[in-house]
Amino acid sequence: VAALAALSQVQPWPLSCASGFFDPVEVENAIQLPGIQKATTGLICIENTYDLNRGFVMSLENTKEVSAIGKKYGIPVYLDGGRIFNAALFLGRGVDELSAPADAVQVCLTKGLSAPLGSLLIGRKDFIEEARRNRQCVGGGMRQAGVIAAAGIVALTKMVDRLLEDHENAQVLARGLKEIDERLLDYEVQTNIVSIDVSPLGIDGDCFLDQVMARGIKIKKIGPDSFRMVCHYGIGSEDVDQVLVALRDIIKGNARA
Repeated sequence: VAALAALSQVQPWPLSCASGFFDPVEVENAIQLPGIQKATTGLICIENTYDLNRGFVMSLENTKEVSAIGKKYGIPVYLDGGRIFNAALFLGRGVDELSAPADAVQVCLTKGLSAPLGSLLIGRKDFIEEARRNRQCVGGGMRQAGVIAAAGIVALTKMVDRLLEDHENAQVLARGLKEIDERLLDYEVQTNIVSIDVSPLGIDGDCFLDQVMARGIKIKKIGPDSFRMVCHYGIGSEDVDQVLVALRDIIKGNARA
């Protein structure tokens, strides 16, 4: 766990952007206590970052609030930390600090950390032993796993500090898109994920995607007229500039006033 504290000295961006959070009152009201007519709540799951298409950050304070509810009712809290290093960078806190309120956390080694595959499951020793047993029960054993572990070690020791580049590139991309047309983004980018909606511009989503792909740019369609872009290792500032030039041409050529 000590290796997860790598971002504790990074300065955060201002927390001025609109984002959601887990309402402690709603979380507590949703808990189903033991009874004969309904399932008993056995686990509280949270995620940091959350929102697949925007990458919003859950604050440490909010995590502590939810964890306190879990402890009050004796319900374990599981933190999906697939992008928790990005959350730590945004908040200027250590990953260990953001994870501490939860009973268990999963850390993805792919995504921003760039390993080809793999995740870490972190928790109490007895929990990990039971997790390994359950993994074995469903055929989860793996031979020659040291090859994967080696890539994971590189991800944790070499790829954390460079996440700042992804966040900065995402900010440049977001600012450039807003300069093209403010209506493209309806939120403030926090991490390395930038999603746009071309419908306010009167642009057909399929037509837009075809033209973007024809320029050699790969983006993910997440709705009829909305798209997701992620800045990651291998995408530099020059790539972002080229994408903005292409998107400006495409949008200006298709948008209706």
